[in-house]
Amino acid sequence: MSRIRRWSWRIGIGTTSLAIGLALLGGVVGQAGAQAPEKATVTVGTSVRDSGFLSIYVANAKGLWKREGLDVKLVTFRGGVDAFQAAAGGAVDVMASSVTEPIDAHISRHPIKAFWSVSNLPVYELWSRAEIKSPAQLKAKRGKVAVSGIGALSHTIAAFMLEKVGLTDRDIEFLAVGGPGERLAALRAGRVDAIPATPPGHLLLEEEGFNRLLRLRDVVKDFQYEVYYGREAFIRSHPNTLNAVIRGTIRGIQAMKANPEEAAEILMKVINFPAAKRSLAVAAVKEVVNDFPEDGRFAEEGIDIFLNFYRKKGELKEIPKHEAFIDYSFTREFQARPYRPTN
Repeated sequence: MSRIRRWSWRIGIGTTSLAIGLALLGGVVGQAGAQAPEKATVTVGTSVRDSGFLSIYVANAKGLWKREGLDVKLVTFRGGVDAFQAAAGGAVDVMASSVTEPIDAHISRHPIKAFWSVSNLPVYELWSRAEIKSPAQLKAKRGKVAVSGIGALSHTIAAFMLEKVGLTDRDIEFLAVGGPGERLAALRAGRVDAIPATPPGHLLLEEEGFNRLLRLRDVVKDFQYEVYYGREAFIRSHPNTLNAVIRGTIRGIQAMKANPEEAAEILMKVINFPAAKRSLAVAAVKEVVNDFPEDGRFAEEGIDIFLNFYRKKGELKEIPKHEAFIDYSFTREFQARPYRPTN
């Protein structure tokens, strides 16, 4: 099927009759703008409330999915572990979360794959209480580091950054407290010593006098942050629905770029960011807006970092090909035929 579809574009045959024929066979024709979704009402989940999902929040707030014939119910979970369980159990149609979850699905043989890169942001930073000035000081007191959940993206990335400076699980204690807002509250209250932070939270931490220990951007330039993933059976049976989800998300990216101030306002409402700090939210949006790929490009280098980290931890014996947990058909189609909405 996919070979037929790619061949048709390569030789330049794009007639209406061929498109209809491929659609009847269940294929995805280019970015399939004319194909009606198989399911008009879909549930999309996000693992936490975070700037990495900003295009999704903008699409939802501005009603951009409705222009694609979709009624989207957006739900939020308390971390990647809960998100994965919901996706595996069919509680959502599409999950937006870390690529580590499709990797976990591959390891545990769950039929789940990623199919679109939502954001490629190397923005994680590790922030500590003001009196902790270095990773060595964090180690000396066996500091507590708050993450959204054990095994979630925030945990994996915090462990990865700390490992780069010689700290292991024996040197620190990870505590599952929830998303960025909950982690910030735990640090403020003194219940933990450090947290992984993302925009715009890191700007707020700097203003409040906390100390930045580490930056992921100093370690890796091409990082896979958030992806769309789903059950393989749903991906196969609902290609037009997923195309519509993707098109609405692309509309969200384009709206972010056109009006970052409006996008910041939407983000502030979602993550309960203080209105008095609006300038920080706007600065954060402008910092990350170009890290949302309109073609769904996966950050292959960043994915390899995860895979090597899993292998070092003994969770993978061999590094699998990315196709084992990623369906690249959607990115190939949108890269071949970029989506430029006219309405």
